[in-house]
Amino acid sequence: MRNIFWLSALLFGSVTLSCIATCGPLGPHITGNSSDNVLITWSGPVNGTLTIQTSMLPSGGSWGAPISVSNNTSMSIHPEVAINDNGDISFAWQQNVPGKQIMTAYASFGGSPSTPAQLTQNGGTIPAVALNDAGKAILVWHRAISSADGLGVASCPQLSTDCTVGCHSPSGSSPIYPSVAICQNSGDAMVVCQEYQNEGLSSVIKAVPIPSGDSWGTPVVISSADAFATNPAVIYGSTGEALVKWEVAIGNYMGVMVASYSGGNWGDTTTFSASDSNIFNADLAMSDGGTVILVAECTNSTSHSIVVAQRTDGSWSNLSTLSQDASESAHNPKISMSATGTSGIAAVVWEGRVSSTQQRIRASCLLPSSTWSTPVVISSNDTSVYSSNPAVWMSHAGAKAFAAWRSQASGSHRTPINSSTYSSSSQTWADPIVISTEN
Repeated sequence: MRNIFWLSALLFGSVTLSCIATCGPLGPHITGNSSDNVLITWSGPVNGTLTIQTSMLPSGGSWGAPISVSNNTSMSIHPEVAINDNGDISFAWQQNVPGKQIMTAYASFGGSPSTPAQLTQNGGTIPAVALNDAGKAILVWHRAISSADGLGVASCPQLSTDCTVGCHSPSGSSPIYPSVAICQNSGDAMVVCQEYQNEGLSSVIKAVPIPSGDSWGTPVVISSADAFATNPAVIYGSTGEALVKWEVAIGNYMGVMVASYSGGNWGDTTTFSASDSNIFNADLAMSDGGTVILVAECTNSTSHSIVVAQRTDGSWSNLSTLSQDASESAHNPKISMSATGTSGIAAVVWEGRVSSTQQRIRASCLLPSSTWSTPVVISSNDTSVYSSNPAVWMSHAGAKAFAAWRSQASGSHRTPINSSTYSSSSQTWADPIVISTEN
């Protein structure tokens, strides 16, 4: 019999798990570009209303004051953001007015966001966004209305919210949790989603190539039809290769699948699994040279840890354990990798749960020696603080990494956004600073 407990946990927790693209309903999301301009985006209260906010860190500078991206009259959640090498920024989010709406705005790095634009009238949830170097954005979301259940998609020209909106509604199916990525060199894009079939009794992963980011391709099922597949995400490398990951029940446990797409063709699919453990909640990063790193949660009857595998020259290593502290259980890993694959190479952050009231953020970095650094706590060690929702971005050349997360003290309703910076030269993380105190 399959491990029903873990299958149920993945299914009923899929809003959180599948927000690998969005880093949770409230964020934070952290990203940057080749100029090492960095921004954190999140949903937090402004005058009592959840509002999409952002803080920008120019290369060599300091974090700016939070800026409101959405208006503060309606609850806004699921922030998603993309930035290109020219400093163009595209924001997307879900606005929870009656019927739910997908909203978007744009900005130039260091400037003020545009007036938010509404892409949908109703039924739009959990958006994802990708942006090419020409400033063109592609947005996708789950369109949950009875007459047109399917994938919403919008193509937005350079620095504009005057977007062309469409809907792709496969007959008899229910696609959810889309993810989108763009190859900066070619402009090719890909959308992936989880699609319920047979009245919800099965679920597959579908991928849709979008050549040059323009024409909607033919959806292809890339997961096995006889297994319940969930939690998809896609990344696109500068080499023109896309990688899609998802989770699936393998025997009595959960495993991770990674499929490769290049030159218009699907290549090998690699399985990450264990005979006595669940492998799930995976994240991927790729360098410009095509080196790939996967991190995931691993749980069995005795431990809950973070595992890692690396693909070099086309070959994947075996999974190895990254987290080392037996006094805590490890969850929700996120990874970022330098584009050049040098200097700091890669950084991973995750939640280290000590108790129901104490959780801290840990980090480990892949060093030039090809070894992972000993995991360290980068958030507070205070027993009254619960830190969660980590995100990480490593600079283009790997000189620095930037982490962000939320922290909540016992007895407080505030969950301010915190950040820490890693220096590859000293191989140390700086003391955390507070980006937003909420109001």
